[in-house]
Amino acid sequence: MKPLLYSLLLLLLFASCKSTSSTVSTSKKTTLKTNSNKFIVLKEKSEEQKARIDKKDSKEIEVIKIVPNKKLVVSNYNYDVVLSSNNAKKLCNQLVDDALKNIGSPYKSGGITKKGYDCSGLIFTTFKNNDIILPRTSIDMSKIGRFIEANDAKKGDFIFFKTNGKTIINHLGMIVDVDNNEIKFIHSSSSKGVIISSINESYYSNCIAQINRIIE
Repeated sequence: MKPLLYSLLLLLLFASCKSTSSTVSTSKKTTLKTNSNKFIVLKEKSEEQKARIDKKDSKEIEVIKIVPNKKLVVSNYNYDVVLSSNNAKKLCNQLVDDALKNIGSPYKSGGITKKGYDCSGLIFTTFKNNDIILPRTSIDMSKIGRFIEANDAKKGDFIFFKTNGKTIINHLGMIVDVDNNEIKFIHSSSSKGVIISSINESYYSNCIAQINRIIE
């Protein structure tokens, strides 16, 4: 009798250990990366953002043609639009090159000159110098363009953040380079002025809100 009981106890112990070791967590909240070769996973979107993404993915989004040497104004009331160019890549390269000329400029709240920029001021001025007038604030800029997944990001796309525990978008940059699983962007940091940063930096990887394509 005892050998039988002993055998049953061994079987139960083996089964218990096996089931414990094979348990895998699949919660989206446990990690920001699926593996080292993939882009970070953007945080779960709110119901309001999901609704806007659905709209932007539909035909309801308006396409506005960019005409060379003619000023284009995208007002605060002209949301859900994307700008179309005959040579989007060339224009995006030009915009990035213009923004890069401001590297080293100090941060200034409300600033739109080399004497000082805030994050949206840098982008606003860069586009204005190319005859495109965007909304002035980061939250308003986040409402134009087409939502893009991180692994589809390109040079010239906008990347938005919710920093310092904020629940709404309060910071943005323009993507200057995408290499393997790294996205680099130019922005005006409140502590360092106009610099290039990477989403591989923990501060920014933890507060990405969305990526928008403005020009296509």
